[in-house]
Amino acid sequence: LMARYGSHAIRGHGIPEVMENILTKESKIPRRMTILKPLSAAIAIGSGGPFGAEGPIIATGSSVGSWIGRHFYFTEYERKILLAMGAAAGMTAIFGTPIAAVFICIELLLFEFSGTSFIPVIIAVSTAYSIRLATGHTTAEFPIGEIHESINGWNSLFYFAAGAITGAVSCVVSKIVFYVEDKFEHLPIHWMWWPMIGGLAVGVIGYYDPRTLGVGY
Repeated sequence: LMARYGSHAIRGHGIPEVMENILTKESKIPRRMTILKPLSAAIAIGSGGPFGAEGPIIATGSSVGSWIGRHFYFTEYERKILLAMGAAAGMTAIFGTPIAAVFICIELLLFEFSGTSFIPVIIAVSTAYSIRLATGHTTAEFPIGEIHESINGWNSLFYFAAGAITGAVSCVVSKIVFYVEDKFEHLPIHWMWWPMIGGLAVGVIGYYDPRTLGVGY
């Protein structure tokens, strides 16, 4: 109902829609997204949906930054920086990963590495991480833990091979996801029924392997 009568943008994954707004819409994200995206994500995830919080929190933080950029005198380039600051701060506050937040924003939202954009993102991430620490969250949401394995040249070769294989597999998985989404577009029913069809498929798979019913949180 929120997607149909509120904003169609909340139907997306989160990050691709933010990238689209940067590239084609002067970094302007609809105001209603600031409310509807986190609310819809909270309902979907809180009710047991197999979704992650990465996309919603980046989309929410970006919409806050975009909203500030639209209500004060900022250029399109400055709005893009504000949008990236909001996304990086949101990711850091939720997951406790300031370095990853900086790099993901440089790669996916800013498309550049310069002092003009890098320093504001660092400030936003530092502020978010300080607030996270002040509220008692001293570790990352998904800590790696202590590594006892010694690091040497042979390890590096293994990591390189593992990374290359994982990258190739992730491309295949993404292609499959896009292929299935395209097939849904051709179904002769209203898109509001699509989540039920997808839920049925997830339920059948989950019957045989319950671990697929969530993302491990």
